[in-house]
Amino acid sequence: MKNCILLISILLASCFYTNAQDFYVKKWQQVEKLEVENKVEDAQTIIKQIYKHAKRKKDHDQLVKSFLFRAKFNLIKEENGQEKVLTELDELIDKAKFPKKNVYHSIYAKLLGDYVHQNRWNLQRRTAGGEMDQNDFKSWDIKKFYSVISGHHQAALKNSKK
Repeated sequence: MKNCILLISILLASCFYTNAQDFYVKKWQQVEKLEVENKVEDAQTIIKQIYKHAKRKKDHDQLVKSFLFRAKFNLIKEENGQEKVLTELDELIDKAKFPKKNVYHSIYAKLLGDYVHQNRWNLQRRTAGGEMDQNDFKSWDIKKFYSVISGHHQAALKNSKK
């Protein structure tokens, strides 16, 4: 009798898991289709649904994935998308715990690294010690960028044994 109850419990749990995964699979397929059709606003609406569902279920993988897609669309669509994405990342880093926090640090470092790569010529022409707003990455010199990027990479590796 105990074995039967255990088996039924396992089967029920796997059904719930499969249904949850089906939800995500269907929704992400819709997002991909809308993205191909260049319907970013509609895709963002579905991503919000995924985010709410993942937050309620505490599905960390889906929370990170939904952030990545929101960030991607913000970078494409918004004029000041980089500022918005980095601001949201700062907030997520403050609230998150391991391992999400480490992932967000890594994403932050990657975004800043991409910005440096795209704007290297202008950044190298800036003089060190010039007028710099610590909260506005667009005013930083190359040395400040490398320092912040390195800090985020180090934070991403924190608790690496876990």
